[in-house]
Amino acid sequence: RAPRGGVGLTGRYDFLPLRRAVLTQVFGPEARWPDPHPFRFVPPAAPPMLLAAGALDRTVLPRNTRRLAAALRDAGVAVTAHVYLGLGHRALVAGFASMLSPFLPVQRAVLRFIGNVA
Repeated sequence: RAPRGGVGLTGRYDFLPLRRAVLTQVFGPEARWPDPHPFRFVPPAAPPMLLAAGALDRTVLPRNTRRLAAALRDAGVAVTAHVYLGLGHRALVAGFASMLSPFLPVQRAVLRFIGNVA
């Protein structure tokens, strides 16, 4: 059975610019750097997606979420993207902890999305 939807939290969908030498070893010569990015492989038949990032995230920059959301929209895929002000990488994921979920909106958004696609 095909997935009815997908959720991406602080995902690394865009690897550029490569700032560390180890990453250039992984991705090869600069001419091939655009090849592995997930946002380049969006099928038009992809299920609806919910993407979330924290505006203060410096581990995985919010542009990753924005770029994948744009690629999904360009392919005609239904996507909802949230970039939460005041949240960083850890705080966004911590929003799923039972003690923090009342204060951080990400868990509610994910549960609402799942309820709509189920």
